[in-house]
Amino acid sequence: MNIKFAEEKDLLEVANLYRTEYSEKPYNEKWDEETTTEIVKNYFKKSKILVAEDNQRVIGFIIFGTFQWSDGQRGHIKEIVITKEFQGQGIGTKLMKKAEEDLSKSNIKIIRLSAHIESRAINLYHKLGFKENGLVQMEKEL
Repeated sequence: MNIKFAEEKDLLEVANLYRTEYSEKPYNEKWDEETTTEIVKNYFKKSKILVAEDNQRVIGFIIFGTFQWSDGQRGHIKEIVITKEFQGQGIGTKLMKKAEEDLSKSNIKIIRLSAHIESRAINLYHKLGFKENGLVQMEKEL
C-alpha cells in the first residue's frame, strides 16, 4: 500500500469511491457521477487530498485543509473514505497521521472534523485523540 498526494488523474477514482461509500448507511446519499466528480474537483482546487493505493488502485482517501477561526488557523478533516474491503486494516489511521504531519508543518495546533453519529469512523477518531468539543451542528428544513 502506498500513500501519496492525489494527482488530477486520481480524481475519477476518488469520486467513484466517494459516491459508492456515501451511498450507504448512515449517509444514504444519491449523488450521480457528474455531481460527485464536481465535488471532488472543487476539493482538489481548494484542499489537499491524500490517496491510499493498492496495486495502483485508490482504496481510500482523506481530504483536508485549513480554515481561519477566532484564535487562528485550524486544520479541518473534510472527508475520509476507505473502501469496504480494506476497512479495519489501519489505512484510515495512516491517512489521518499523514494529514496531521502535513498540517503540523504549517504550525497548525488544532484539527477539527465533523462526523455522522452513526459513522463507522467515530471509533477511529476517538482512538486518534479527537474529542467532542461542545459545538453543536444544527440544520433546519425550509
